[in-house]
Amino acid sequence: MASADSQVQSLIGELRKCTGPNALNEDSRLALLKACKELQYDLEIPRETANRLHYAGMDLAVAHIFNNIKLFHVLIKHQHSSVSTDELAQETHADPVLLARLLRYAASVGLVAQTKPDMWSASHITHSLALPNNEANITAA
Repeated sequence: MASADSQVQSLIGELRKCTGPNALNEDSRLALLKACKELQYDLEIPRETANRLHYAGMDLAVAHIFNNIKLFHVLIKHQHSSVSTDELAQETHADPVLLARLLRYAASVGLVAQTKPDMWSASHITHSLALPNNEANITAA
């Protein structure tokens, strides 16, 4: 019999197959999304729940900053390669130390992808947040 850990890894692999474009119909996609959120809450230990709630506003604040400096668009412009923090700081006119901190947080919540230390690329969420309607919603929030 397979161990619980190997079963979990197998299940994660199966679920990842459901993430591609058109992999699921809308009802199935929404049901899976709901189930994943419920599982996250079921699996969280108290410290993780407290941290999730404590930092909830950070996602929007970082997205707002990145909108203002057009960081999402800069990452998308470099979509076929990773970009260093220093390069991003030059293109966005941001302080490199502050930008590095914001990028690390953004990567931890999926807003951008960290490809290796001090290197960044666009995630699928980056592309979503750069859409005009989403930019406007973030700016208005």
